Amino acid sequence: MAVFSAGQGKELDLSDLGLKKAMKPVRDFAGLRTASSQASTYVDLMLKDYAARNLGITFVHATPGLVDTPLLKKVSLTPEILATAKSIEVCGEHQLYALLNAPAGASRTGQDGDDIGMDLPATEEVQRTLWEHTEQVISGIE
Repeated sequence: MAVFSAGQGKELDLSDLGLKKAMKPVRDFAGLRTASSQASTYVDLMLKDYAARNLGITFVHATPGLVDTPLLKKVSLTPEILATAKSIEVCGEHQLYALLNAPAGASRTGQDGDDIGMDLPATEEVQRTLWEHTEQVISGIE
């Protein structure tokens, strides 16, 4: 299970698979959101590729929503937004539900652990291009 932001991805910029351009404007929340939406698509495509290479295994990308963790208390959010955060226990129940109910293969789950489908903003060719880029980057790590 990958816990990030399932279903919140966007079409990939194939000229910036290393996110170098996307990360430059990350000076505020809007810039961070733009970069993270591309990273969300990366996670979706990674799990889809893992599932194709490992038949019979379940791969889930989850978006738990706002969770009342100690880290959340350090962020300045309005009381109205904080009131919508779920407890760590409830979040855990939703994620366990997602894992126990997901079929083999790749799937994505929403804030309550329900399947949100695999309608991805990328073609098989884009998925292959991202995978090859990732292999190239990893092979360069010593």
